[in-house]
Amino acid sequence: MLPAATAGTERSNQTERIFDMFKTMLLIRAFDEAAHQMLVEGLVHGSVHQSIGQEAVLAGGFAKRVQEHGVCWTVDQVLTDVDRHAATLEWTRFNRQRDRLLRGVDWFVFEPQTFSIQEVRCYWATLIDPDMVRQELLDFDYARRGYRNCSRPRNDNCVGAG
Repeated sequence: MLPAATAGTERSNQTERIFDMFKTMLLIRAFDEAAHQMLVEGLVHGSVHQSIGQEAVLAGGFAKRVQEHGVCWTVDQVLTDVDRHAATLEWTRFNRQRDRLLRGVDWFVFEPQTFSIQEVRCYWATLIDPDMVRQELLDFDYARRGYRNCSRPRNDNCVGAG
């Protein structure tokens, strides 16, 4: 049997862990709801993987699953552009069990007055499909945003340009 002081400390630590898990669950729910709203409004170009209703699984089991499955992420670089109210997050996902890695970049655009996220663009390195002429985000208006659609200057008739 544990001394009373030790039992009280363990109970306090357990209460703190449960409270931390609850705060994490609330944070996950808030993020998921915001991400879903942005998807509905057409501000997310790519995919959104929600976990609404499964916050406890994420909060309670994420570290364990990372350890069991050998998958982890690093943030390699964060760049911000104050004038454009934008930031990028470059990351790497490692799968130690399969000896693989995947790199990607998430691009965030913020509303200037509130700094709430207006748009998220997710890019990740993947195998190139030799049959695809253009490999880019679907439903993203590159031309309207000033991105070039071909490598030749002043040529609107590029292969695959829509």
